[in-house]
Amino acid sequence: MKNRVKQSASLALALCMTASLLPTAFAAEPSIENHWAKEEVQQFIDKGYLLGDGKGNYGLDDIMSRAQFATILNRTMGYTEEGAEISNYTDVKQDAWYRSELAKAIAAGYMNGTSAVTMSPEQTISREQAFTMIGRALKLDAESAKEEVIFKDHDKIADYAIGYVNALAKKGYVSGNTNGEVMPGKAISRAEGVAVMARFESGKPEQTTKMKDGVYIGTGAGYGGTLKLKVTVAKGKITNIEIVSHNETPAYWRSVQKILGQIIETQSLEDVDTVSGATISAKAILTAVGACVSQAKGGPDTSETGTVGGGGGGGGNATPPEKYGFGFISNGTYRGSAAGYRGTTRVKVVAIDEKVTQIEVISSDDDVSYVENAKAVIQRMIDKQSTDVDIVSGATYSSYGIINAVADALNLKGKDTPNSNFDPATPLANGEWYGTATEGFRHGDQGPSVVKVKVADGQIEVTSHVYNDDIGIYKEKMERLLPMLKTTQNVADAADQIWKRKGQYYDAVSGATYMARGHISAVLHALGRSAKYQADPVDQQIDWMEIKTRPDHGYFDRPLDLTKTVLKVYFRSQTNPVDVPFDEFEKYGITTSWQNNDVVTKDSDRLESGNNITVKYEHALSGAHTHAQIHLDTYRESVYPDHVLVTYVNGQTEQIPLEGNHFKLEFNPTAEIDNMAIYRADQEVLRGKYDAYRKQFVFDLSKEAPLPDEQQWGVGTYIIHLTKVIDDSKITSFKAVKKNTSYLVGQVFTMNDFSIEATTEKGNTFTYTAEDAWEDRGFTVTPPAGWDEGHTFIGSDIDTRELIIQYPGLTEQKIEITVSTQKIDGPDYMWIFDMTASEKVEVEFNREDLQKLSAGDTIEKTMQLSQEEKDDWKKPDGSWDDWMMSDSIYVMKGEQRLGVVVTEASENALMIAFEPSENITGKIKLTLLFTK
Repeated sequence: MKNRVKQSASLALALCMTASLLPTAFAAEPSIENHWAKEEVQQFIDKGYLLGDGKGNYGLDDIMSRAQFATILNRTMGYTEEGAEISNYTDVKQDAWYRSELAKAIAAGYMNGTSAVTMSPEQTISREQAFTMIGRALKLDAESAKEEVIFKDHDKIADYAIGYVNALAKKGYVSGNTNGEVMPGKAISRAEGVAVMARFESGKPEQTTKMKDGVYIGTGAGYGGTLKLKVTVAKGKITNIEIVSHNETPAYWRSVQKILGQIIETQSLEDVDTVSGATISAKAILTAVGACVSQAKGGPDTSETGTVGGGGGGGGNATPPEKYGFGFISNGTYRGSAAGYRGTTRVKVVAIDEKVTQIEVISSDDDVSYVENAKAVIQRMIDKQSTDVDIVSGATYSSYGIINAVADALNLKGKDTPNSNFDPATPLANGEWYGTATEGFRHGDQGPSVVKVKVADGQIEVTSHVYNDDIGIYKEKMERLLPMLKTTQNVADAADQIWKRKGQYYDAVSGATYMARGHISAVLHALGRSAKYQADPVDQQIDWMEIKTRPDHGYFDRPLDLTKTVLKVYFRSQTNPVDVPFDEFEKYGITTSWQNNDVVTKDSDRLESGNNITVKYEHALSGAHTHAQIHLDTYRESVYPDHVLVTYVNGQTEQIPLEGNHFKLEFNPTAEIDNMAIYRADQEVLRGKYDAYRKQFVFDLSKEAPLPDEQQWGVGTYIIHLTKVIDDSKITSFKAVKKNTSYLVGQVFTMNDFSIEATTEKGNTFTYTAEDAWEDRGFTVTPPAGWDEGHTFIGSDIDTRELIIQYPGLTEQKIEITVSTQKIDGPDYMWIFDMTASEKVEVEFNREDLQKLSAGDTIEKTMQLSQEEKDDWKKPDGSWDDWMMSDSIYVMKGEQRLGVVVTEASENALMIAFEPSENITGKIKLTLLFTK
């Protein structure tokens, strides 16, 4: 619905209101005219979402802090509960403006600290952090999207963020740059936030701005009927426009044909000259070409058909408007159009404080003098908040055009007041009755709210039962109604007042009126069921229903599949609900407003905004009902490639068969690979791109191998991972990898303590060791003088000498190798803080024993710890929690805490390895025994 502002739209609103909500220093920015986000920004400015500094600056390229982002997200989602854990963060001061907001973010569960004790509130927020918070707030399924490789810099996205970034990308809300990178660590700007949120607001994914080559057909409504033309796109540009058919007046037609050349020259539909006297014919051309451009960019066919001509003696095309009250209008800016006298009239309608406050005629094909006179209806509609106004004498059809365009903008057709005609004198049956809402803020995506009404001798008591519009402060406002709804008369009065926007009930819920209307519709439904039972005491059997499993999404012009629907039905005679699958609906008397296998067309009058339909499930005997929205897409047949052809450098080839949805395969090459190509039948589809870091070929069909509109790839990306890489190309760089460069007297020198990591001109990286015969790859490794392979170091070897690695044409590398006498040292003492016993358990080491040890020897110590403390070190599955133990154990050398790693753990003992101080070599192990 055009007058419904979705929660995701509110998210966009809040993110883009930083200028008005938080202190921001704008950079010089006199205009948004040339900004890349102009369209989205202007949309948000028109709706009042984005406010500037009063000088035309909007800070579009300014970045946001973590605290600012959390503040906006909290207000958007209506979070009010604060988490006490905020006290754990030392960098969030008591008097900080953002302390309360960060506490809410923690309680809501979408924001974590940057460490155990820091929140970094003023730190710049990165793109991956922002996307993660949004994903958590929208409760997206991050886990199932975690393993997908969507962006080229996939490996740079943090583990905590990858699932949410991919989930947003799959919905089309987040996209990469021209190189296919999402740049996760980059700071997010206000303009980027606007762009992402604008996609949430519209519910549509990002459309590509580049036109796909091909020939497209479009139509427009001309003066004499439907105009049809053909547009050819080559190399992303319009190269030819051919008129297929038209019925325009010859004199006018000759004057508008010059538009065709202007469109090709300017590659724009905006930079064309207006044709005086042939406005309708010119606009028909622009509409038809615009429909072709939309298709070329992967969007819908926006063609129009019919005639907008004057007809006969010049009678207008507009029809008398129906009489609608505006009622509740979500704040925002709406656009609509309708037929006037000579053509189309377009208007912009602005709603503030849930009322229409401004109506502007954007364009009209009618004569200027008539339009100017007809504008008198604008103030009349604003004053009356209704389309039921007097027209302007002498400008009848132009008046009709303006009024009908306003009705179109606000989507008033079929809109009516809540059922406030319930007669309070209707006898009611005592008992508990459940009612289901017919509207509500989240009525479409979350399902209808259900209330329970208790009736006792004509008096009622209403309690919130299953409330899907559970959004913080808005819910609190709405629930002010509950104690006010004490009699049937008050319910009727409340519904009427909220519709008319005045009275004590409206005042109580102002700002949450849409939710309140939904709640009242549920109350009235419950009272209707009570009255029905009083008049006809037949057991209604069912209290209420809800959707457990929703039907699959559907496709235009193909049969609907409702068979996966499962309802959770609450029977009056049973305590627990019963799952009722689709094939048992008839058994229980449940019907659907759409039938299984019904076909929905794009011009169906039951199609809702966003290409959705609503399936209502109803139990006729009780009147209990619920519903589910189904989103419809244009059907595209899924097709799959057959095989990957591997071509080796030696000219030989090998095929890798592809089956079903297996998109990642392991492949063991037999020679050096020249290239890989993916095939469908005998036709090459795409050459693979080699990822040297991951040693795999990637085929991104969804982006690089477009199909006709009626088809889509069943699998978007295929990955062929190489189990080994054969690469004889020249080595371009290398570095030494050192395992050990310090030896003690008595130890043996071995070349296996070193390896060489080399990169080839093809981008592959290999590691070579002495056992891998690095000499075969052209490396020369010279050990330190006198220290050949297998040499045992003696006292006279105490020295520092160089090992040299050489490769033709590259700079040699030297590694210093040191031989020294053995020095053993160890910790002075260790202690564990027993949280359960609230005491510090300490043990000292015998210095003489330490001096006798060699590296790797074990000191065994026993420490008495409570059984509860031991239990605290266990995970839920009973295994040891290494992190908890390492964090609790302190091994001290003077004032220095040595690093601790738990290397082994049995039921009653731990093996602890610790890094000693700088002047010793090796490690000493310590066994810690548990005793009760």
